[in-house]
Amino acid sequence: MREIAYCFITIILMISVLQSQEDVEDMMRKLQEATQEKINQSEQAVQDFIDKNDAEFAKFLEEDWRMFQAFKGEVRDEKPKPKTIPVAEVKKDIVYTGKPVEKIPIPKYSAQEKVKPMIEYKFRPDIKKKKITVDFFNVKLEPEYDVKMQTLVLRDINNESISNCWETLSASDYEALLEQTKAYKNNINLNDWGNILLLHEIGSEMFNKSNNESNLFIWFMMSKMGYDIKIGYDNANIFLLIPSKNMIYSTPYLMLNSRKYFIVSLDNSNTNESGAIYTYEGEYPGSDRLFSMNIDNSPIFLNQKINREYNFKYKDTYYTVPVIFNKDAIDFFEYYPQTNFEVYFTSKVTPSVDYSFSIAFKPLIENKSETEAVNIILRFVQTAFEYKTDGEHFGREKPLFPEETLYYKYSDCEDRSILFAHLVRELLGLEVIGLNYPSHIATAVKFDIPVSGDYITYNQKKYLICDPTYINADIGQCMPRFKYEKLEIIHLK
Repeated sequence: MREIAYCFITIILMISVLQSQEDVEDMMRKLQEATQEKINQSEQAVQDFIDKNDAEFAKFLEEDWRMFQAFKGEVRDEKPKPKTIPVAEVKKDIVYTGKPVEKIPIPKYSAQEKVKPMIEYKFRPDIKKKKITVDFFNVKLEPEYDVKMQTLVLRDINNESISNCWETLSASDYEALLEQTKAYKNNINLNDWGNILLLHEIGSEMFNKSNNESNLFIWFMMSKMGYDIKIGYDNANIFLLIPSKNMIYSTPYLMLNSRKYFIVSLDNSNTNESGAIYTYEGEYPGSDRLFSMNIDNSPIFLNQKINREYNFKYKDTYYTVPVIFNKDAIDFFEYYPQTNFEVYFTSKVTPSVDYSFSIAFKPLIENKSETEAVNIILRFVQTAFEYKTDGEHFGREKPLFPEETLYYKYSDCEDRSILFAHLVRELLGLEVIGLNYPSHIATAVKFDIPVSGDYITYNQKKYLICDPTYINADIGQCMPRFKYEKLEIIHLK
């Protein structure tokens, strides 16, 4: 009888617990529903705000345009560079002092840097989407987009037609393509210039190579990414107008609100160097991010590797330096807009380059004093490459990034200085500054010990002049013609 009672009580307790669990589950379900409703309301409020901004901006675009005069692009230095370079007398019996170079850290290097997998993205319900294939410096990309975006048609080049184009794009599910573009940018380590080139490739594919409609697409997408960007037009063309944290040389510009807006061409088409352009002075809400030409991360492409060997002589001994670099990076930099020297001096290079230099220079400079190690690197840059000015080589001014100096047969003073500064900073960890003379670029290195020779005092520190273009010159030897010339310091962070 007692056992029956226990069973009865147990059953009652189990029913009670089950009922309690059902109540808890019901309460949790209601809480989740309420939370989701709040999220939906919040998302709808955000979307309503964006839609309101788009409508107001489209209305603004119908009316507020006026004519501005385009100015010719600024030239960095009109003084011609020397066509031939001097050779210094080789010093003998130099006594090198200072602490020996510590063990060179070998950077990690993967023979095949891989583009990260694509993130998941969602389209709105019932959206008809289309996939395209874009070959972006040998990286195959397959973005999907709402077909409504492709209905953008610029019937006439005027503010009313441009306003209609903004309305067309803002009414589409552009967010999905925006998320994909941001993911591609992050996965390939693209800077702002790489990002706008990517949008150009996507736009060109979407709009059958139409430069005007592609530029409208880029303007819309960059605005939605928060960039300060405008468009302008003349009788036949739509132009991208971009302000930048960095100077962009040899590129025409407009002055708007006391700021230079550079007329950027992504396909080497007409940029209206001296004519009148219609544009607006307002901005899309929240689009205040300035464009940057800095390269804080090396882009990751599919790595068409090139192997080269560079020969130089130091103290009657011949050395060979093998380097692996990336052909796709060369293509990426080919038409990089000419900008501040700081951008070139501080740019990140592809991992294979630093890996190659670490392996090659380790036996050459390890256990040498820092002064002799710098002289070895200096002699390498001075003598492993042939000299030719940009005008003779490219027909235009073109400072080279380190990979480009390794690729092209010829280089000039700024190219060698950029490569030398990179090697000294990466291999030895020493402070370097750039020296900007009229028509010439050199470098200077700070040592912790007293070193004799020509030097510069900057921020109360002594930097020994090291000229990568002055053949056979050692630390502290300034090219004679520039010894008393005024110069500007190129500060490297």
